[in-house]
Amino acid sequence: MDNNTSYESTSTDFFIEPFFVDGQWVWPDNVPDWAGGPEAEEDFYSALREAWMTSSDPRKRLLAAEHGGPAEWKVLVTDPDFMVRAAVAMVGNADVQRLLCRDQSSFVREYVANYATPEVLRYLASFEPDQTVLYNIVKRYDIPSQKIIVERAWGDPEFLKKIIPLLPHSQQEKLLSHNDPAVRIRVGECGDRKQARAVLNDESIPASKKIFVEDHLDELEEIAAALRPARLRERERDMETQR
Repeated sequence: MDNNTSYESTSTDFFIEPFFVDGQWVWPDNVPDWAGGPEAEEDFYSALREAWMTSSDPRKRLLAAEHGGPAEWKVLVTDPDFMVRAAVAMVGNADVQRLLCRDQSSFVREYVANYATPEVLRYLASFEPDQTVLYNIVKRYDIPSQKIIVERAWGDPEFLKKIIPLLPHSQQEKLLSHNDPAVRIRVGECGDRKQARAVLNDESIPASKKIFVEDHLDELEEIAAALRPARLRERERDMETQR
């Protein structure tokens, strides 16, 4: 393309046909020579984003979201296609991610959970109703978000058991006081040696329910023994021999 050619006067086909490869729309990594080459990069990509952001094809709008910025995200955050909104959630800033926390699609909110900033993540954790989304938030290992979710899910033992392995020590410790023995048992199966012993010493829990807690504690003891300094192990063996 001649550098003097106006992008505004160029037909829409100019931005479409060269970028449809094997049945898929692709975003060009470089500006083609016929489009002006490197010198035309700013104008070229600006025109491409504008053309694809307003396209009737959601696949092009999705690419515009992925390769766009605040101006594109502000428009596409309310796109009718949930995949486009998910793309905005993935690459967008905190402002649009916060808006998408209230999106009607749980799929979009999962993307928010997976890619949002910690501040937005905690905001979403405070009211999100979908347990799959909540689980994805817990998997981010953001302790304030995890604390919020534990408090909200206190009355749901099944969900608590599911997230216990992902929780920090402080939240596992808190769950040792849960009134449901199954929750306490799960802590014993996943926690540290002190927590496992606490569950084993819990007389309100039948011994038959503690088998996996015992196995877990045995594994932790073996690991601790292996990590003990060699000199200390030798000293302990000598003391055993002298008894």
